[in-house]
Order: sequence, then structure tokens, then C-alpha cells
Amino acid sequence: MKTCAGQGVWAYSSNENRDWDKYLIFNYMKDLKIHSKLFIYFKGREIDGVLSVGNIVPQADDSLSMDEYNDILDSFRSVVIGNYEKNYNNITIEYNNSNVFDPLSVISDQALRMLETFCKTSNKSTGSHHQSDRDAWYDFIIQTVKDEQIFDGNTLSDFLSDEDYLGKKTIGYLRVIGRFAWSNSVAKDLATEYADAVSILQYYREKNNV
Repeated sequence: MKTCAGQGVWAYSSNENRDWDKYLIFNYMKDLKIHSKLFIYFKGREIDGVLSVGNIVPQADDSLSMDEYNDILDSFRSVVIGNYEKNYNNITIEYNNSNVFDPLSVISDQALRMLETFCKTSNKSTGSHHQSDRDAWYDFIIQTVKDEQIFDGNTLSDFLSDEDYLGKKTIGYLRVIGRFAWSNSVAKDLATEYADAVSILQYYREKNNV
């Protein structure tokens, strides 16, 4: 592996199995161990020529805080992208300095539409427990696995409870369905459900070569 040192140690990782053959994968190292993996999805991007960081997945811990996620992304930008930008001029690098999370940096447009439908129409107090809500939730999960563009649990939990993106429940509004974010506790439960379901579906695909 080729390594880059500076504000953190980075190593390019060869694709480990066929589930990740549409990604460029970089390992973020701490104490000579893989701390996190950064994924750049490139399948189909030959047309528009645009690549972006799709996800950062923890390896040493169960989850990353938003600050940790941002620190790793900043390190990648400084160490890996900064080095490339300094030595090559055949690409254009754009930085998004907005503090508003863009879910399309992780999942596809189709999966996002499914997730937004689930968030808008589901009972915010019961998560995915009702049958109609569960159907919409499973459709979203299956789509992300089909796309091979997967949320990590902590990022999904933060997104589902993000009032800037999904809206804030107004004072005095008593209904449990509408355009507002999930509570932190329900968002964490949904993120755990998501991670478990994704693991099962990925295992099934690998086991049956589909």
C-alpha cells in the first residue's frame, strides 16, 4: 500500500471483496492500526467525471461522532487531496464548506427519495413498527444495498434527527406524522435496525453470489 503521512496517516487499500469493487478505499491509520475507512464511489462516474467522498466507516469503534467524522474528512482533504492538488493539475477540486449535511454524498437520489417518503409519512413515535411504515423503511434499506451506497449507523442516526434538514416540530403540534425530524432515541433505534438489516442482506448477497 502507498502511504501518506502528515495530519494523520493514510494508506490506499486494494478492494477487499467484490462488494466494494465500485469504490476507492482509503484506510485512516492510528497507532499502526486501521481506525476508519473512507469510501469514494466511482461506478458510473466516468460520464460526468465527478468523484466525492461517499462515507467514512469506523473500524476501531462502533461509531464516529460528527466531530470525529469531520476531523477525518479534514485530514483526508489536507493529506491525500492536498498532496495530489499540489503535484497534479489534471483535476479540479471543489470544497464544500457548508455545515449542512448532504445525504447525496452517501446515498443515491432514489434512495434519498425513499428515505424522505418514510420520514414524511411514518409515525415518529414508533419508528418502523407499523406495517405500512415498515414497508417504506425496508424499501429504503434494500435500495441502499442494491446501490452499494451504505450509511454508517452514526451518520444515519444524526441525519434522522437533523432538524435543519428534516424540519423541527412546532410547539403545540400534537400529531406524530409530518415534516419534522425524529427524536434522538428513535433515530438511534432506526440506525441500529438499518445496520443489522444491511449486514444480513450483504451476507445473503455474498453467500448466494447475487
